[in-house]
Amino acid sequence: MVGELVVVLAKLCEEESNYGFIDERDNMVITPKYEFAEDFNEELALVRINRQFGFIDKEGHEIIPASFDEAESFSGGKARVKKGKEFFYIDKEGNKILT
Repeated sequence: MVGELVVVLAKLCEEESNYGFIDERDNMVITPKYEFAEDFNEELALVRINRQFGFIDKEGHEIIPASFDEAESFSGGKARVKKGKEFFYIDKEGNKILT
C-alpha cells in the first residue's frame, strides 16, 4: 500500500541484561525492563518479567499478562505455554484453545 507506515522494531539488550525495543532510527520505543524478549511475531513479542512469560504489542502494552512459567512465540494464531505442570495453547487474547 502506498503511504502505509511500517513499524520495524529491533530487540535491544541494555545494562543489567534488560531487554527493550528500538525503531529503525534507534529511538527507544519500549523501555528495557524485560529479563528476556523475543522478536515480534504475529504482532506480539514474547517477554519475561519477574520470571513469568507474557506478550506485548509494538507499543509496549501488555496484551497477555506475564503469568506463564514457559512460553513460545505465536505461530498460526496460537502460542504454546506452560502454567504449573500443564502445557496448552492460547490465542492472541490469552484464551486457552483446543488444538
